[in-house]
Amino acid sequence: MTFAFSGSETRRDLADRLAHVRWIAGRTGAGKSTLTRILADAYDIEIYDGDRAEHGWLERCTPQRHPHLAGLRDLSPGAMWRDRSGQQVFQAMPSLHGETIGFIVDDLLGLPNNRVILVDYQEKRTHRPLFRPRSRSGQLG
Repeated sequence: MTFAFSGSETRRDLADRLAHVRWIAGRTGAGKSTLTRILADAYDIEIYDGDRAEHGWLERCTPQRHPHLAGLRDLSPGAMWRDRSGQQVFQAMPSLHGETIGFIVDDLLGLPNNRVILVDYQEKRTHRPLFRPRSRSGQLG
């Protein structure tokens, strides 16, 4: 992972730097994006849209550190899904292999921290410390 923090910074320090971020985590299809939009509209909160940000990650990734994400760069539209089972597509997802969380964190640290930001994210257990305390996160599915 490529978080923008020093080696001496702990996950707790990073979570403190992201105190303005509210994580809506859950599995694919659990309703994260829908809930995030409803909350953002109701409370005038900014959304960090990882799906849209992914295009920028493609430019920043390297085959050595992000092999699944880099593999998507040269695919023609629809090639990720064509002639593949749902399981094969799922297993090829960069987020499943921890390749996207570093980009998300780096992007969030680059945004102003004076306003709440909602992030919908497909959770991996190894990233749960970023979702602390529970009052700053929600789990769906």
